[in-house]
Amino acid sequence: MFLLPQGADLPSEALALDHLLGGELAEVRAAEFKGKLGEVAVVRGAGRLREDAVALLGLGAADQLDGVRLRAAIQIGLRALAARGVLTPSLRWTGEPAPGLGQTAVGAAALEASVLARWSEATRRTGQPPKLHAALHLEGFDGLDAATAAEAAVLGEATNLARELVNAPANELTPAELARCAAEVAGESGLECEVLGDRELRKLGYGAILAVAAASQFPAQMV
Repeated sequence: MFLLPQGADLPSEALALDHLLGGELAEVRAAEFKGKLGEVAVVRGAGRLREDAVALLGLGAADQLDGVRLRAAIQIGLRALAARGVLTPSLRWTGEPAPGLGQTAVGAAALEASVLARWSEATRRTGQPPKLHAALHLEGFDGLDAATAAEAAVLGEATNLARELVNAPANELTPAELARCAAEVAGESGLECEVLGDRELRKLGYGAILAVAAASQFPAQMV
């Protein structure tokens, strides 16, 4: 997969593959692909490459590109590729997609986006669940250190946990269950977690919280 801002030419690495594809990638770039944020174009290898396919991912206007938009674009791209059966894509480093977005920033954004794209709100719906990619391989990101990569993964996992909690139904994520989750996360992170129950809330005068909880079968909890 190659990242391509709006109006940018194919990088040399993509041109090398395009030579083996008989110019098909360049044709798609010229005729269809505009480089809009999250736009995806795929050319199948069909035995001409060791890769199953080559994909272009649009990043929108380079002067508007930042880490947030970059992560969003990569998430969209990974979901689009997964829907087409590409479950273990690779992202190649071809240079800064925009000023200030170097190898470390792009690599970290890609890893975080990869974690984020492996979660779907549709997992709780009936019917066939969506295809999600299995992994994202980074090629040529030699400047991305292990600590930065680990931080990106943690940020993605934390966001997915928040998404999952928000997506959970109220009869499942009760106040007690949310408090249990908070205590578990705190324990894993070396943090202290205090949970106030009905007795503590009354003692401290949290009447408004207790009034709301009075209409529920589940007692109030404050983390």
